[in-house]
Amino acid sequence: MAITTADAATVAAAAKSQIATSSTKIAANSQTFLTLLTTQLKNQDPTSPTDMNTMTQQLTQMTGVEQQLLSNELLTKLVSQSANAMGTAVGLIGKTVTATSNDNNIDGGKADWIYELSTNAAAGSVSIKNAAGAIVHTEKLSDVSAGRHTLSWNGKDLAGRTLADGGPYTASFNAADADGKSVAITTMVKGTATGAEQVGDQTMVSLTSGRVPYRAIVGISGGI
Repeated sequence: MAITTADAATVAAAAKSQIATSSTKIAANSQTFLTLLTTQLKNQDPTSPTDMNTMTQQLTQMTGVEQQLLSNELLTKLVSQSANAMGTAVGLIGKTVTATSNDNNIDGGKADWIYELSTNAAAGSVSIKNAAGAIVHTEKLSDVSAGRHTLSWNGKDLAGRTLADGGPYTASFNAADADGKSVAITTMVKGTATGAEQVGDQTMVSLTSGRVPYRAIVGISGGI
């Protein structure tokens, strides 16, 4: 089930309030405990000293509660971050988004990828696989100079048959320099944002080119 921005924000606020109250109580209790312990040690009967095992158990219990509160506080921060990311992701709807991803959909009979070479290469190629992992297209890269370039695929498989719109299709780019050393390539897709949802601890943005994690977005343009 998708978690809305309001839901995430409400959960985060409630958890934050509860943790703040618990932290205040545990801090007061800890101070009281230490005061009583110090007083007890100062006034203990030398012939019947304080049981150290009992003291150790009490300290362990106190530490355990504090550690649990710390874990809850960290969890609350994660929920708050998710709520913030979700709110920003919703604001992307209608905008053109560029994100790092190898996956794309055929839309209107074609699919475009952006590939960015870290340095000039001597040669390069791309292979495209369908959702089942079968290669449906391969070709040599026409531009292997450093920088960003666009690969446009006409949506036809190795036999020349036109594939239906949809996907995902995964593009794997490879390039090498004149010495045969691999050149680093970053693969990206571009599409219009159509929706956003929270999946576990990850905010996902739906594009016309497929679904990408919010953190994978590297560019935004246009909008409504």
